[in-house]
Amino acid sequence: MTSLRITSSRSPVWPVVLYIVGSLIVLASTLMASGSPRPLILLLHLGAFVAVTALGWLLLPGPKAAAGKALLHPFLLCLSAVTAAFILAYPWLNGAPPLIVALSTNDFDIIAGVRSRAISSDIAGFVLRMVVHGAAPVLILYLFLTTPRRFALGLVAAMVGGASLLLFKSMPLIMLTPLGFFAALERRWRLLAAVVATVAGILVCQVIATNPHLRGYAKLAVAHLVVTPAMADDARPSVGTVQAFRVSVAGLLDRAFKRPGEGVATWLALVPDKVPFSKGCSVRVIALWSGCEYRDLPREIYAIAYPDYAARGLRGSLDVPHYVQDYAMFGPLGLLFSGVAAAAGLLTLRLAAGEPHPAYFMAIVMTAF
Repeated sequence: MTSLRITSSRSPVWPVVLYIVGSLIVLASTLMASGSPRPLILLLHLGAFVAVTALGWLLLPGPKAAAGKALLHPFLLCLSAVTAAFILAYPWLNGAPPLIVALSTNDFDIIAGVRSRAISSDIAGFVLRMVVHGAAPVLILYLFLTTPRRFALGLVAAMVGGASLLLFKSMPLIMLTPLGFFAALERRWRLLAAVVATVAGILVCQVIATNPHLRGYAKLAVAHLVVTPAMADDARPSVGTVQAFRVSVAGLLDRAFKRPGEGVATWLALVPDKVPFSKGCSVRVIALWSGCEYRDLPREIYAIAYPDYAARGLRGSLDVPHYVQDYAMFGPLGLLFSGVAAAAGLLTLRLAAGEPHPAYFMAIVMTAF
């Protein structure tokens, strides 16, 4: 087992730096996609995050050892088991998982349709998103740090495997990045290589599943919804393994550095001009408590941004970082609040968990993206 506590040489400042760098990459990509200075409003979020984090580090007392550790460990193990079972079972709730369906067809409409319906807009879908983006990265790291390796591998495989079946490429990356960050800090190169290989293998498999021409199909039924605009032809010749790998990597780089900015630029162009601020009604808990009608903003904006797909019955979801969704709820105040909330999460973890390994901070950081 590895100690949860850190030494002065392993400062948790690195996740803070990575949060800032990640936010700036999203901002730069958004500015290039937008062509206007409007995305600079996102600096409100980053400024609030930096200011509150710096003040907290300077003014708050030093961390203390976590209390109730004897009870916390079995609780987290039970929570990990329940989380793994839920994520693994979710793709099968409505029949065959999207990944299996995508691999069994060469029709882009079928693939796009099954992916758009992979996560429902009901409570179960909301919980899944919260679990994958919030609890799972922390629990995966905790399992590797505190439990026998085989036990940890079993639960982690269930979590990551279940999420991978949904064809959302960001999910395995979000779930495993904190573990890779831990491996890099501790110079555990075999673990780091295993994490990188696992994420890369899943993403390449998902790209191949959603692009039939990479699987050797010479003629496609429909080819409208694909990873990159260059794949929009109705027919494609079969390609070799090397070319398929290159196209897969190009698609992944496109999603990592270009598509996030395009998505954010689309949100900022539509909110609030064409899509009014939701004032909290895009969060199910708030909608239920306040009595307002729930609004699924990612799908609402997708329908406006891609009317042709929406007309064909494709219920896509244009996802963006959490602080952009907070802006869509409350405007500039939402950006300020999200920055304060992200900083508060890091500071609370530092105070309550007895100065945990900085990789735990990385798990908190990943919830922003």
